[in-house]
Amino acid sequence: MTFDPEIMKRLPAELLAEISENVFRKDLTPSELDAARRLVEPYIAEVAKERQREGGRRKAGGKLPAAKKYKTGDVVAGLLGTSRRQLEKIAEVVDAAKADPQRFGKLLQMMDRQGKVYDAHRHLQVIRDRERVEKLKPIAGRFRTLIIDPPWEYDDNVAGQTQPNYTTIDFQGLLRLPVPEWAEDNCHCYLWTTNAMLSSALALLASWGFKYKTMLTWHKPHAGLGVYFRNQTEHILFGVKGRLGTRDNLANVFDGAVGRTHSEKPDKFYEIVQAASYPPYGEAFLRKPRDGFTNLYQEAAQDNERCRLTV
Repeated sequence: MTFDPEIMKRLPAELLAEISENVFRKDLTPSELDAARRLVEPYIAEVAKERQREGGRRKAGGKLPAAKKYKTGDVVAGLLGTSRRQLEKIAEVVDAAKADPQRFGKLLQMMDRQGKVYDAHRHLQVIRDRERVEKLKPIAGRFRTLIIDPPWEYDDNVAGQTQPNYTTIDFQGLLRLPVPEWAEDNCHCYLWTTNAMLSSALALLASWGFKYKTMLTWHKPHAGLGVYFRNQTEHILFGVKGRLGTRDNLANVFDGAVGRTHSEKPDKFYEIVQAASYPPYGEAFLRKPRDGFTNLYQEAAQDNERCRLTV
């Protein structure tokens, strides 16, 4: 691996020796990598500050001196022979274990024992998400347009991937969602589904009292994972309760980039909803606040356990 010589010459010799002795032997546990990161990072950050100061000094003729631009996290990861994101995941597990050894200490032990980060980090995310979900309760109110994006529970790894890093709800739990109570007598429902869960989504839509009308398809920029075929699409079942047409006759296929966080939907979808359907708009499992759309779940009061979302 090639490093910026300007960075290397500014690091203390004893630090470089330790990196050479330990990191390049490729035998550090994840928690030892985290300790090495915390040791190296202040020096790299100081180099970055010096570069910024140098970049602010003008040479004769008013030109700025040439200086490579880099991110501290990427440089540290390069020195340690891993990626910045991997170091971030390790740090999350280490910090959680330090803050609450009783709850998260086993995750740190598992991570070091396996020498792998993914499983421990996923368990941490699931635990945190479950705690978030357990505090939620459905709000009261009726809506003319509903958006439901269920946290599907997959059987036999049909998604073509390892277990998700968020709390899931099985089909019986989804059946119990208070969607009929949220729906006005004349109502549109947009039900998100993956290719693998399409048959379950059709049954779910009918159980809530909506008649299936058509399907919208999100065409993603790149193919993802899959068992039989790699998935590059995600679908939205469009159902109607009562008699309610659409405000505009739009195409049922749209393009959109994949968001950075799980289940984040493209803005284009919400533009379609607002063009085709009617307010008020309600969305269950809303992760990102959005103007004009009401989150159908909110944090429950401590004395209102019966209303909480069951997972």
